[in-house]
Amino acid sequence: MNEPFSPRLIKLLSNSELFDCQWYRETYPDVELSGMSSHEHYKRFGTLLGRAPNSNIKQQLETLPWDAVVTLTEAAVAQASTQTVPREFDEAFYLQTNPNIDHRKLTPYAHFSKFGHKDLRNPNADFDIIWYLQNYGDTFDVTKINPFAHYLQEGKAKGFEPRPPRHVSFNTKASRPLPVGARRACLFAAYDADAHIDEYVLVYLQEMSKHADIFYMADCNIPKSELAKLKGIVKEAWAWRHGAYDFGSYILRLLRKPKLVS
Repeated sequence: MNEPFSPRLIKLLSNSELFDCQWYRETYPDVELSGMSSHEHYKRFGTLLGRAPNSNIKQQLETLPWDAVVTLTEAAVAQASTQTVPREFDEAFYLQTNPNIDHRKLTPYAHFSKFGHKDLRNPNADFDIIWYLQNYGDTFDVTKINPFAHYLQEGKAKGFEPRPPRHVSFNTKASRPLPVGARRACLFAAYDADAHIDEYVLVYLQEMSKHADIFYMADCNIPKSELAKLKGIVKEAWAWRHGAYDFGSYILRLLRKPKLVS
């Protein structure tokens, strides 16, 4: 399928009459984290992920002009005729980790099958295509089958690992149980060229604050008016240009420079 959603159909579904910006943003949390407007996110990702533009789209489609219904039907038929997407292929992951790809001409899986695996792009967060090739590439013809397809067809049954094994050892003798209600401490190393704390960062920190006490350290001179956004979210915040990148933030946290927000 070269174009599962025609430009006309996308424009139709995202117009002001059918597209509910607030509902879309509240229904899909990744929209806020993307930093995009609801309209832009829907055009680039939402349609390809099969997301609805509002909560009542089925009933509203019944009122569309006949030519729009034809367009929608053609798109549905075209989608049905494409290759089956394996359930292990994570379309959302592929879209979000490859934002520079124009997916209007190819679906995420079609792009992966034709180009992505050759560019060593991963099909999901748990499949390391480079590692798989290095360890099992000599067991199949890589010119005829891509590594992910080989894993699904043969490799998994043979016990091949999709990524480097993760060996975790826990020293029970040296460990002590956490007291009831204990919280972790998290140092959030930040930088923004415009000295601005974006909305998606605030959303991320708010969610993280449910699980840990956050200490915000920025490698840039953020004005107090911006740092004020963090009040009630983080425990303490610092912002000055130290030029030592993320690890520098971890080190300089120990200098205990006067806090800017608490």
